[in-house]
Amino acid sequence: MCVALQSAAKIAAILTAILHIEVVALCPNSNEVHIYRLVEDKWEKVHVLQKHDQVISGIDWSARSNRIVTASHDRNSYVWNLEESEWVPTLLILRPNRAALCVQWSPKGIKHVAMVHFLMLFS
Repeated sequence: MCVALQSAAKIAAILTAILHIEVVALCPNSNEVHIYRLVEDKWEKVHVLQKHDQVISGIDWSARSNRIVTASHDRNSYVWNLEESEWVPTLLILRPNRAALCVQWSPKGIKHVAMVHFLMLFS
């Protein structure tokens, strides 16, 4: 889910209080994904993922595989793998004729689905 930057702190506080999450990925209504880590009760930006040409419309982070998938108005989707300390993108060729609006991992974190209007593209 993409989140406006001004509400990122509120969402991070809710995630910490309720779900005990210490790392979160947010989209500040741009073509970037910002990853924050909770360090001594403060959220610090630790990574910025940049590969899309247009605004990101969907993000999902698999807890099982520790991979992030993003979808964008540029009609592309990327899977991000954490290799050592860097996030490495892999372009997924979906070939939709419209922007990908949202994306989600399967429960096992192996496959994902991107939504383009009412069309679902599996990868």
